[in-house]
Amino acid sequence: MTALRRFFRRFVNALRPIDWRYTNDHGQEVHGWIVEPDGDGPHPLMVFVHGGPHWLYDDHYMPEVQAYVDAGFLVAMPNYRGSTGYGRAWRDHIIGNIGFPEVEDVLAGADDLIARGIADPERVVIGGWSWGGYITLLALGLHPDRFVAGVAGVPVGDYLDSYDDSAPSLQAYDRSLAGGVVHDIPEFIAERSPITYVDRVRAPVLVLVGEHDTRCVPGQVYRYVRALKKAGGDVELYSYEQGHSSYVVDEEVREWAAVLEFLRHTVPLP
Repeated sequence: MTALRRFFRRFVNALRPIDWRYTNDHGQEVHGWIVEPDGDGPHPLMVFVHGGPHWLYDDHYMPEVQAYVDAGFLVAMPNYRGSTGYGRAWRDHIIGNIGFPEVEDVLAGADDLIARGIADPERVVIGGWSWGGYITLLALGLHPDRFVAGVAGVPVGDYLDSYDDSAPSLQAYDRSLAGGVVHDIPEFIAERSPITYVDRVRAPVLVLVGEHDTRCVPGQVYRYVRALKKAGGDVELYSYEQGHSSYVVDEEVREWAAVLEFLRHTVPLP
């Protein structure tokens, strides 16, 4: 069977996302998508956090989601506060209030699926890339008892350090999100930076870093990893030569193989 035929066969047989709505702790409805594996639950849960933060999940095929489902995970994709597509107030809620609202909505989503009986509270994983990686690391530090593993791809681990080394366009974006120059609001930035909570992380973490990333620069990622190791954390590191995304198919295959191997030896799977 050719690679193209295998791809189309996989696409046809892929499980479709299911429309998902739940209520966060503020009584607001959060929308997202879930994809369930075969078999009876409760399933191990992968809360897959999107980047952006002004992005969103919609109903389309994502091979990485299918890979998680094939491994036995129920995959949850919440469109947390900050996501586009749900009105200006929803999108702009995180301006001057980064990090915490997204984490709250992610946890509320996990709680909803656990309450429905389809997610196993003892096997909850959080993962994401870029801003999703930032939320992953922040959630692991703020709520260390909620997750059995985390996967943070090209994340922000040290927000202050990340700002200093970022491209000017990204610095401007950070100012718009944080509500000012990060050096002028150091206490707020420290409160919303994952490295502040590094000594509280309990779950094993896989961190992926692009050596030529100008969006989530590698220096601050390595600083977070060193701090986590110094605090006694269980952290694995995967690095690749390209930037924020590799855009090289072979490299992306290697990355997802590393992610799945990490999950196989950290999460009890079917």
